[in-house]
Amino acid sequence: MMTEESRAQSPQQANQPELLNAPLLAKVRTRAPATLLIERRDGGRIVVDLGPSIATPQSEFAALQDRKLFAEAKVAKDGTAVIWSRGGMTISSKLLHSIAAEQFHDREKGKSVRHPLD
Repeated sequence: MMTEESRAQSPQQANQPELLNAPLLAKVRTRAPATLLIERRDGGRIVVDLGPSIATPQSEFAALQDRKLFAEAKVAKDGTAVIWSRGGMTISSKLLHSIAAEQFHDREKGKSVRHPLD
C-alpha cells in the first residue's frame, strides 16, 4: 500500500533511501542565471543548478526563467523546501538534494547533467 510519503517522492528519491529524510534547509542564496546556493541546518551546503530544468517551456518551473522571480527564493519556515511565494512554487529539500547529488556525480564522471524537473 502506498503511503502519503511514498506518493510525494519522485522515482529517483524512492531509490535513494538516504534522501527519505533529507536535511532541513537554513538559508538560500541565488546566483544568476539559475543556481541555488543552499545552507543546511546541520551546517552542510549544496549547490543546485536549475537552469536546464527551468529552460523548457513545458516545465512547471519555467516561470523561474524570470531572474527577478528566481532571486526571490526563500527557505520555507520548517526548512523542508525552497519556495517562491509570488510564483506559488515549491521545491522540496528531498528533490533539491537529489538534483545536487546527481549533478555532483555527473560532474565527477564528466557527463552532461540530467534534470529531474523536466
